[in-house]
Amino acid sequence: MRANGPHITRTTLGGGFSAIVLFLLVSCGGDPAGSGFTSGTGIDFTLSCSSPFAGPGCTPTQGGGGVGVIPTCNSDETGIIDACGVAITSPIDRYDPIAMSVTGLTPNARHTIVITDPDTPPVEITPPGGLIAISDSDGAINKTTIVQNMTAGALLGDYTVTVTEVGAATAAQTLTYTLDDLSRVQCVDSGGTPKASLLNDGVDKIFAKVDKNNGSLADGTYDVYVLSDLQKPLANGGPISGTPASITITGGTGTIDLGDSSNYSIGGYDVVIDINGNAVFNQGTDLISRHNRLLPCFSVQNASGTAVQQIASDKNGNKREIFDPNANIAEIRDLQAFLTPSERSANSTPGTVDTYLVDHQNTWTTGDTLTDVSSSAFKRSPVQNDSNSEAPWILVPYTFLASLGGGANTCFDVVVDTDKDGVFTAGTDFVDNVDHLGNPTCGVRISTASCASNVSLSGTDSDGSTLSDGATTTDTAINISGTISGTPSEAYLTITAGEQSNTIALTLDGSGNYALDVPLFAGDNHITVSGIYSGTNTSCSQTITITSLTDLALFRAQLTWDGDTDMDLHLVKPGGAYYNPNVADSSTSGDCYYGNCKVGLDGAGTNSIDWGTAGVEEDDPKLDVDCISCGNGIENIWMSQINEDGQYKVYVDAFSGSETDVTVTISILGTAVAQVNCGSMQNGTSTDSCYVGYITWSGGTSGVGSFTPVGTRSSDF
Repeated sequence: MRANGPHITRTTLGGGFSAIVLFLLVSCGGDPAGSGFTSGTGIDFTLSCSSPFAGPGCTPTQGGGGVGVIPTCNSDETGIIDACGVAITSPIDRYDPIAMSVTGLTPNARHTIVITDPDTPPVEITPPGGLIAISDSDGAINKTTIVQNMTAGALLGDYTVTVTEVGAATAAQTLTYTLDDLSRVQCVDSGGTPKASLLNDGVDKIFAKVDKNNGSLADGTYDVYVLSDLQKPLANGGPISGTPASITITGGTGTIDLGDSSNYSIGGYDVVIDINGNAVFNQGTDLISRHNRLLPCFSVQNASGTAVQQIASDKNGNKREIFDPNANIAEIRDLQAFLTPSERSANSTPGTVDTYLVDHQNTWTTGDTLTDVSSSAFKRSPVQNDSNSEAPWILVPYTFLASLGGGANTCFDVVVDTDKDGVFTAGTDFVDNVDHLGNPTCGVRISTASCASNVSLSGTDSDGSTLSDGATTTDTAINISGTISGTPSEAYLTITAGEQSNTIALTLDGSGNYALDVPLFAGDNHITVSGIYSGTNTSCSQTITITSLTDLALFRAQLTWDGDTDMDLHLVKPGGAYYNPNVADSSTSGDCYYGNCKVGLDGAGTNSIDWGTAGVEEDDPKLDVDCISCGNGIENIWMSQINEDGQYKVYVDAFSGSETDVTVTISILGTAVAQVNCGSMQNGTSTDSCYVGYITWSGGTSGVGSFTPVGTRSSDF
């Protein structure tokens, strides 16, 4: 197999300025961020933040001397919070959105959110009647984006947020936040007017403007970097790859020409002002155009403007296309809307959008009428400018799903009506009508509750014991098997754990039986098996939860990809050599891969390799599953004991076929410290192999580990 490293393009702009496309944490060939830890009883790593977005409240600490920590998402604090989920205790910039998280509300009820400004008397800045949010079955509204004016005319001072249940006489909660005019960098046109969207016509030009405002920015010359925006944060303390340009601040302001649209590939871009000039992103010191938010500084797009990464999602923002009304599980039960467009709307006015769940269409054209099928009214939801959202919001609560799943049509699309005119407008509105492979077959499927009996599933551990709903296991993977009756045309397995989710195509035999080895994520794994029936356009699903207790690995590399091909994960020991099956190589002893490293589902068994102490199996690496043409695949390699210090290199090999989204997540002591996207990979080409990066370990099993992403691709290494 062969892979290609993080997909980077280098574009030359005027004045020798270089724009680097940064995939997640790394750019191909750039100096990436690592993350250091102390393992064992002396672990010296804490996270003060609760989401993958580096907001001003996120100040993670770490040991081991590493850099580049990105917070992981757990639970949000309540009240007014930043994008990191941390309560805001200081003024925020008038251009930055904020969010809120509230509890203690009536479950599964509609609530209005009204925001008033500091004027005398206060003026409502939300649309008449307020925003609409639906509480979950626990009576909580989780990280709902709150919209402020986000314009130069926005008043500074205290804003009030009032949450009221529809039909209630009094407000349930009242919250406040303070707005200030802080130092910032923005993307503007030649006249200084904020501008976020460029067409790829070579005509539009973009500039970055820096203003001191009420902040502490001193006059001087600073380095400027342009990085691609892929909805992931720049690591706090992480090196910034690329060759910078310079901007001079005089009298508290300065502007730099970033060139025209022909210099950039399609996509979004962030602008970073490196205040201290150390080529490292220092949160709270450096300026970033997307500080505390998802929005890139500018994006380059096709004229259509309708492409999206996802809209339909679960509570944690995972793309989900099959919802099971019988799955009463908080993380996956409600149909959420989470707008992360790869292209931006032509309507850049901040405020709200109307979100619809509509009958599926393979093709959407301007003028198509939007008719919501889930209730008598659409949902008016808060977003930022360019129709982006900071967090998922409930579109349809699970209590209402059963009525949709029992109808003649159970295949729907999610449409975000940006200009709120009740019809679809290409280039302005967004639609999710594709499956996990990008095919316009269906945006969202809602299973028919009454046909759950069509699907049976259970797990089997390495000892042959049956794992039913609610079971726990110490295995690193399990076998999922069962039967889907009624001769479905398609069958899928979706496994979700926290912020990780994957949909896998199932192969059925003539009797509707299936069996598949599935690697487990740490913690609760929600597994949904569904059969799709083309004749009736319905689906039947069954969901179980299996809890994995296996987070004992000192480090773990997890490979995921989207298609029905064969990608392979490799781990090379210190001093060892990467073995590519497509290239002659006499030795495989230094490379853990499917040919010598695959063990049983419990992670036990005898490998043909022997690392560390001779004859000791415990300090050898382990590969749980060799996923061959298994749909959206997952493979894990981990080490639970280490008796050999040095650099452990991680590779991906495209054994057969081609993929467009090959990703490796690195975890140390159960915490994901980096994610490297190798981009497009194809067997037998210059993108056959991906050098993901290396884990540097010292001190043995109770020692210190750090990870350095690389992400380069080649025919071989």
